[in-house]
Amino acid sequence: MKRVMVISYWYYPENVARAFHVKGIVSSLIQEGYHVELIIPRNNMYQEIDARESDNITVHQVKPGILLHKEKNRWDVNKNILNNSQSNFLIKGLKKLYDVLVWPDRTVEWAINAYRYVKKNKLHINSEAMVTVGLPVSTHITGHLLKKDASHLKWIADYGDPFSYNPDREIRKYDKFLESKILKNVDSIVIPTENAVDCYTNLGVNRSEIHVIPQLFEEQQGESSYKIDKEKFNIMYAGSFYRGIRSPVEFIHGLVLASKKNPKLHFHYFGNVNALEEFLEMEGLDIKTIPITVNTFKDRSEIISIMKNMDLLINLNNKSTSQIPSKIIDYLYADTRILNVGSNLTELFDNVDNEKEKIAKKLVEISKAPSNFDYSELKRFYSYNVNSSKYNSILQKGNS
Repeated sequence: MKRVMVISYWYYPENVARAFHVKGIVSSLIQEGYHVELIIPRNNMYQEIDARESDNITVHQVKPGILLHKEKNRWDVNKNILNNSQSNFLIKGLKKLYDVLVWPDRTVEWAINAYRYVKKNKLHINSEAMVTVGLPVSTHITGHLLKKDASHLKWIADYGDPFSYNPDREIRKYDKFLESKILKNVDSIVIPTENAVDCYTNLGVNRSEIHVIPQLFEEQQGESSYKIDKEKFNIMYAGSFYRGIRSPVEFIHGLVLASKKNPKLHFHYFGNVNALEEFLEMEGLDIKTIPITVNTFKDRSEIISIMKNMDLLINLNNKSTSQIPSKIIDYLYADTRILNVGSNLTELFDNVDNEKEKIAKKLVEISKAPSNFDYSELKRFYSYNVNSSKYNSILQKGNS
């Protein structure tokens, strides 16, 4: 049986987009008849994967590290590991030293450990291809080193968001140089949007090696006991908020304005409760004055089930056009009307500028005059079956 290594920092059941995507990659490879060698950081939540290990997948949990990266958590892809410390002179000096000496972030320790593990167990010798999944971009360091040791390996570097050309992160002077060196021996790069192609050709990657394939999110069926008031016009957002990238400030203000004209509006939030509370506090908004129910993150299958009972789903689009919100795929699975706030994704959605007055007007308009929608074209574009076939064809192209 042909073997493929999949090297990822994230994996299901972690509640992050990259974990769902990697699960989709693994499932499609197994369906195609490959044996998957899955290399991931050691984590207690993966124990159930080991218990379900089948003949077609071997799970390798690698020690995250002992110096920079003692344990893995949701917020590891952040080069500023000192962000909770006081900003005194010493801390600022240590942070500057860290930025210079540690690249791309503390996950590099896991990446090196993964490389050593694969070499020691000769997984690269017995595999015909490997898929490295970022972010973090350190995973592609593992791929680069293994490709140098085993030139027969077909290497696919899978990116969610750009790294060196990501306008939503602080770019260091040497980021582009180092990332271009890593990708020098890559065979193919997979990205989720055409808008990001230049982010990789500018690093020296040949356009013919770049493949645009939406993320491989398998459709999940689930149940939920979450209660909603059917007398209300129920609106929902599921996901995280970020300053500058995906801020909820204008939307929340717009919601408050809209609720004065239509008291039936009610907003359901699922995500990082502390982050939302911080945004509200900064804006001087009292949560008691907002028609909102705040919930923590829930399992993806349950979230999709809840979405199906809503009247409207909200997408706060990233400011960067080189990034596509992964939640769009789950929103389409829910088959519920979508309002996109910010830069226009598609004319098939309801779209509105990220300005509170315009948002308020749009919410009132939609809530008082519901209309039909048809997302069948988008569903075909984001289809798991269609896109997993595209993914597998990249592997087969070089190994037929």
